[in-house]
Amino acid sequence: MITKETTLPELIAKYPGTRKVFDDAGLHGCGGALGPQETIEFFARVHGVPLDKLLNDLEAAKEAPSAEYREDLGDILYRRYFRAAIVVIMTAGATLGASMLFLYGLRRSFTSLDLFAPIQAHANAQVFGWVGLFVMGFACQGLPRFKYVRLWRPGLANLAFVGMVAGIALRVSAAWPWSGQTAFGLAGAVLQAASVVLFAVVIVRTLRSSRTRDGWDKYVLFSLACFTLAAILEPLAYWLTRPQVAPDLLIHRVADFMGPYRNLQLFGFAGVMILGVAQRILPTAFGFREVGKRAVPAAFVLLAAGLTLDLAGWFAFRATKAAGWAVASWAGTSAYALGALLLAFELRAFTRGEQGRSTKFIRAAFFWLAVACLMIFAEPFYTQSIGTRFSHAYHGAIRHAFTVGFISLMILGVSSKVVPILQGIDVRSLPGLWVPFLFVNAGNALRVFSQVATDLIPGPAFPIMGLSGTLEVVGLGVWGIHLWRLMAPRPAPAGAPRGAITPDRTVASIADEFPQTLDVFEKFGFKELKNPLLRNTLARRVTVRMACGMKHVDEAAFLAALRTCTETVEAPVQPEAVK
Repeated sequence: MITKETTLPELIAKYPGTRKVFDDAGLHGCGGALGPQETIEFFARVHGVPLDKLLNDLEAAKEAPSAEYREDLGDILYRRYFRAAIVVIMTAGATLGASMLFLYGLRRSFTSLDLFAPIQAHANAQVFGWVGLFVMGFACQGLPRFKYVRLWRPGLANLAFVGMVAGIALRVSAAWPWSGQTAFGLAGAVLQAASVVLFAVVIVRTLRSSRTRDGWDKYVLFSLACFTLAAILEPLAYWLTRPQVAPDLLIHRVADFMGPYRNLQLFGFAGVMILGVAQRILPTAFGFREVGKRAVPAAFVLLAAGLTLDLAGWFAFRATKAAGWAVASWAGTSAYALGALLLAFELRAFTRGEQGRSTKFIRAAFFWLAVACLMIFAEPFYTQSIGTRFSHAYHGAIRHAFTVGFISLMILGVSSKVVPILQGIDVRSLPGLWVPFLFVNAGNALRVFSQVATDLIPGPAFPIMGLSGTLEVVGLGVWGIHLWRLMAPRPAPAGAPRGAITPDRTVASIADEFPQTLDVFEKFGFKELKNPLLRNTLARRVTVRMACGMKHVDEAAFLAALRTCTETVEAPVQPEAVK
């Protein structure tokens, strides 16, 4: 009998026809031919399917014909996006940023104009490369499954990936002076804009093809609108701050629009997307509380209206110099912060969540979100207390708490669970990732608090701040290597040397090497191996021991029959090396 504790690999291996039931509920290529290492209960919760109905449908499909396993471009596209994001964060993202931060620490100043071009290239790589590529990859993989549809035109999504990577490379090439600096930087920005527009079309068409409508849909659409607008404005932003612009004019332009432009990217695109999708995935896959129905639209209004007021108020302030508009801009950002905190409270982000390696990242992410929000509320009072109208150090600390503390830790936490599931790996068998957790949090804490301290005690604070980025790079590097290895192609377990038939060898490898054993397999009830499709998919992940357990076959008798048929013996025990 099929129970909620039955795992997908166990069930699909025993009853291949049940694969179609899971595919109809959004499984598709996730986890390989046998599906991810998760229980039916977990699958039902994550995919929003009533458990009783799923169990009944699976019982009815026991004797159904084998469902074809098909992995298309839409199923594997996330790996390309994620790998590219890891490359970006370890080069032009965190590593370049840490080196620039180190120079700021040595110079004890944030106003080194000669570092402006590489800093802007770093910021572009962080927004479009690190955050952008991860969001795009997750959207291509997760949103269709949440909506029970296939990704619309995955080939176009792949084209958007190629364009984005090329755009980031061109944009980063403009970080240092050379003859093609401006032309390449502008070309990269244009390519990024085109790629984001193409990606947004793919996701919108995918969402429109679904019959289901959810409260978090508006978050995704608003985020896509912000991402698209920010990408379209990127060529203009680059042109207005290109290396040839005079220093005085450059400073004036940065003050005019760079702050709200970054808020559009970080708060509007990244923040709203994460807070929206979190409502769908954190309660189902991570054990947090479901957001209340009234809180979903209320938080959205605070986020969207708050961001709009923030941007409008800032531009009005720069145009009129009226202090009231600056207050309006701060009020808008504060409203955004209230919306974010409302969702954190609804999710019970600090008290709920299942035990697992990912939960600590997610809780820490919401902690840093709360820190950023509280700092937003306190900003005008802080600047007044130190006798200045604006503190670059304090404002930058807010942004870092939000980008590295909230956004990056959410990426680390969600990916550390989602990627193993997609790869068919049991998360419980993986390391706890304490090294990246501690290093990224320590680096972020050191950066946020030492950067604020540069207003008060610049002598010791600047060098400490300059070293904080190194801790983050180390943590991200350890995590990146781990995730990269998880996404590597997984060979079917051989279990034993060629020629030896042991309980840990896959049935497909035995059938491939000894075709005469197909009759033995059929005699013991494994008639599915006669089907070439099943032999080349399911059987490549099922060992003899697993197969005997599924069919309730005596393992010793089965192994004896196989060895008699092939005239082989057990694999010899390897002698220990002489010390």
